[in-house]
Amino acid sequence: MPTLRTRSAKTSALTQSELDANFKRTVTQKTTTYQVLISDNRSIIEGNHATTAFTITLPTVAAAAAAETGDFEVTITNINEAIVTVEGSGSETIDGNLNLALERWASATFALDSAQTGWKITSLRPSSVVTLEGTSNTLWLKETDYNADEQIYRITQNNGGMFFQTYDDALAGTNITTWLAVSRTGAGTDVTKLLFKGQTHDFHAGAYPYALAFSIDINGDAAFTGDVSVPTKTPATAGATGVTGTITWDADYIYVCTATNTWKRTAIATW
Repeated sequence: MPTLRTRSAKTSALTQSELDANFKRTVTQKTTTYQVLISDNRSIIEGNHATTAFTITLPTVAAAAAAETGDFEVTITNINEAIVTVEGSGSETIDGNLNLALERWASATFALDSAQTGWKITSLRPSSVVTLEGTSNTLWLKETDYNADEQIYRITQNNGGMFFQTYDDALAGTNITTWLAVSRTGAGTDVTKLLFKGQTHDFHAGAYPYALAFSIDINGDAAFTGDVSVPTKTPATAGATGVTGTITWDADYIYVCTATNTWKRTAIATW
């Protein structure tokens, strides 16, 4: 709560409305550019626009310092998707910066600094927080935003590799939607592979190693579990623009770019 000011130094007593202004907290919503007023003292301003970012500008430091009913303070929060940027007036700063961008569910309270030359943030709630929760050979990262949505990640050592996994439920759940692993595989060959998986899979079920979408080993060799689809393309001539190593095809030929802007082809047929 801000420091209360009386009017004794200004020759008259506070009115009832001025006394109310020391305690009352009003909430207003803004969907477009807004200039904070001195009458917004101690109010809460909600930014609320789904698609268009906009700016809310704080009063001049001089005007806020002259406010007669309590130290000036305002809270600005963003309750929708578009970014709300809070700026000082002109070159006036906020904790040394010209502005503060608020993502959805973030909020900040602004007051004058001790020298009354700029603004300070007296409280800040980020759009989300990340917590660490560890178990044996495992590090959990739980990201929670302020409408209680959660995203769970797990980093674990298992079967000779490090796995980064994405969960869509609680920490104890097993429904993994994606995972990435750096794994050491191969009988005595000590080959390191970078493994990716992009479909739903229960990490705890089945025999290791799991069926993979594809892998890239330390030598750069790639292995694909499913089919590999190459877009069709017909080079205009044998000297058409091309990058060495490019492979393409059409209904009659497979084309290989064997050197910069140099193509060769081989015929294909049904059987």
